Amino acid sequence: MLAQQRHNAIVAKVQEKGTVQVQDLAGLLNVSAMTVRRDLAELEEQGLLSRVHGGATISESTHEPIFAEKTMLNAESKAKIAKA
Repeated sequence: MLAQQRHNAIVAKVQEKGTVQVQDLAGLLNVSAMTVRRDLAELEEQGLLSRVHGGATISESTHEPIFAEKTMLNAESKAKIAKA
């Protein structure tokens, strides 16, 4: 598996789960824990996630709300626009 493929898989898993463990990612990607740690460091530098002890969590700046959350954002304004 290429580094870019691993990075994409890691970011997808973090976005799906919110928080991931280094050991879980190593098993999922069939690479060493050290490889995962290096990947996490690179992804953190890019602002795609935040490293925490033993794993990573979603970076607040890149958190994309799920559809259900989006529908509730500015619900009153959306209703007024729809009514108009």
